[in-house]
This record gives sequence, structure tokens and C-alpha cells, in this order.
Amino acid sequence: MGLSPDGLRRNIGGNEEDGGDDIHVLEDSWTLKEATRTLSFWTLLICVGIPSMINTGITFHIVSIFKENGLEMGASAMVLSLMAMVGIPMSFVSGLITDRIRTNYILVMIFVIEIILLLFLNNVTTYALAILFGVIWGMSNGLERIGTNVVWSNYFGRRYVGSINGVGSTMVVIGSSLGPLPFGLGYDMFGSYTFILTLMVIFPVIGIISALLSKKPQRRL
Repeated sequence: MGLSPDGLRRNIGGNEEDGGDDIHVLEDSWTLKEATRTLSFWTLLICVGIPSMINTGITFHIVSIFKENGLEMGASAMVLSLMAMVGIPMSFVSGLITDRIRTNYILVMIFVIEIILLLFLNNVTTYALAILFGVIWGMSNGLERIGTNVVWSNYFGRRYVGSINGVGSTMVVIGSSLGPLPFGLGYDMFGSYTFILTLMVIFPVIGIISALLSKKPQRRL
């Protein structure tokens, strides 16, 4: 990872030494106040809030959505269980992926999968398709669970990651609390989930744009 052991720092010449003033610290850590002055901080907040909103919205309404598609309640329970079972091993795979691919590209992948999920959900009319949906949803959740957490330390360092991630977690909770609302309003207004599921694609699209705008910030000298 290019880091020195605890207690050692790397000097300008590249040698490790104990303490000293003439040193170059490898990892640049930003305070919360410094982070909030960057565009990337705010675009990343959008990126971590949208997945929780989509996931909670689907979870709260999946029984009704499947019922509209002609599936019984048991199909909903199966999908939720399958999503969790697939998501656990996918979290380990996600850890390896995030070590090798830039974090904002991971976020783009998450939003692309969410677009597929929302559009696919309208067409889940058989148990076989429900199983496929559960597998894709589980893979998406496993990727989100790691990707939306490591993004803060990857962008702003680890020293102040507690306060920065605290704001990010607050955004996750806000997104989660708002998620079921548009699904419910859409059903009440149009008498079906078809239109609102298609309309919700707007949010992952916004997420893709935000992820592409999220560049690792550089300090101004």
C-alpha cells in the first residue's frame, strides 16, 4: 500500500526514520472543515445517499410490487433472504475490487446496477426472474456496503475519517428515511408502480454524474 510501519515516517530521500522535522508524510489527511470546502465532499454525499434511498424504497414496497406483478408474498421473502445471502460473500469480493479500481468508478458501477434493478423490477413476473433479481440486488448491496464506506478514507485520508464518515452516515440515514416516500406517492398518484420505478432511474443517473465529478481533492499550495 506504500505505507510505512507505525511510528516510522519516510523522509524526502525515501529512507524511513524515527521522527524528525525534515520528513514527508505519505498520507494527506483532511479535517471535516477542510473537506467541506471541496466539491468532491458534496458530490460524494449524494453518492452515498442515493443507494440507501433506492434500497429502502424497494425493500418497503417489494411485497406490493411483486403482488402487482402477479407474484405471491413468499416470492418477496425469498428475494429478501437471497439478497442478504448473496450480499455477504459479495462484501469480501468488493474489498478486493475497491483495492484495484478507483473509488468513483466503483460508485458508477453501483449506480449502473441500480438502474438495471429499477427497470428490471417492472418485469419480474416469474419466480425464476425473482431469483435473478435477488442475486443482482445482493451483488449490488455487497458492492455498496464496502464502496460507500472506503470512499471517505480514499479521498480525505484516515486521520479525521471519523468525523467525515459521521456526516456521510447521516446522509445515508436521511436517504434511507426518504426512500419509501416516492414509491408510495407514485403508486397513489398513478395506481401502479410502473411509472414511478422508471422515474426513479433519475436518481442513479444523478449519482453517476456526481461520481464522475468526484475527483480526489488536491491541496492548494
